[in-house]
Amino acid sequence: MHEVLSIPKLFFIAAACLLIVACSSTPQNKQLDYKKITPAGTQKTMLYSVYTPPNWQVSEQLPLIVFLHGAGSNHKSFESFGANNYFDEQIIQGKMPRVILLSPNGDLGFWENWTDGTHNYRDWVLNDILPSVQKNYNTLSCPEHCHVMGISMGGFGALRFSYLSKNVFSSVSAISAPIIGEEEKRETNQSLLMQLVFPFDRIFGEEFSSNYTVNTIENAFLNKRGDSFKTLKGMRLQLIVGDNDLKQMIKNNLRFHESLVAQNRDHKYLVFRGRHRWRDWIPTFTQSINFLVDATYKIKPQK
Repeated sequence: MHEVLSIPKLFFIAAACLLIVACSSTPQNKQLDYKKITPAGTQKTMLYSVYTPPNWQVSEQLPLIVFLHGAGSNHKSFESFGANNYFDEQIIQGKMPRVILLSPNGDLGFWENWTDGTHNYRDWVLNDILPSVQKNYNTLSCPEHCHVMGISMGGFGALRFSYLSKNVFSSVSAISAPIIGEEEKRETNQSLLMQLVFPFDRIFGEEFSSNYTVNTIENAFLNKRGDSFKTLKGMRLQLIVGDNDLKQMIKNNLRFHESLVAQNRDHKYLVFRGRHRWRDWIPTFTQSINFLVDATYKIKPQK
């Protein structure tokens, strides 16, 4: 039997950790393109940033990475924590392929289309922001050259994006993600603080367990029958977690990994040395990007 973990406790710990880290960041000079878009039929302004590699020209077609931030971060965090500088260095040294990276702002919305209809983060990213970036930055075509990755809450979102959106991405990398399986159940009595931080009822519906587990992550990646498996059988999957990560993250990712192994589901599972924070995640981005892009785009050192 798998251990039943507390969903609110799992998410709250992750969010609290990231909120502390986010508040301690020191913004640097802006180097990314910062954009905004108003999805059709809404009054919601979606903010996002776009990273381009050194010496990029619009005539150069590159793979597109959708990067989903964690709780407490936003579309500026990729730069404020220096990940853009890390990308520049790795690309110049020939250790990472040249890519375009889109980082939308998902607030604390779990990158979900909320059941109360007020926020459709997944649709806004995939139907509005993604096509705009593809066009304006002349990226290579999807799904072969489109990939999704995320950290913490964003890792959860990346997994959800990958199996709920057909023919958009060819690979997914989830870093320190809260992996929720069918055995997890929603606690009936949530604290007031938890309700203020994450409005689960509005996001997933009042019947969280029955609503969510119909499309649980584990079932979608392991099920050998039905549309979910047909959609995912060609998708490349990577899981990354820290050896000193949040305990729930370590247990859930290991459980998911063991389930995948037992079902002979091809995937990559990596454990990095570090904790649940940006400074430890950034060095894993080389492995993540190289896995996502794989052999579809040749790495070339930049002069």
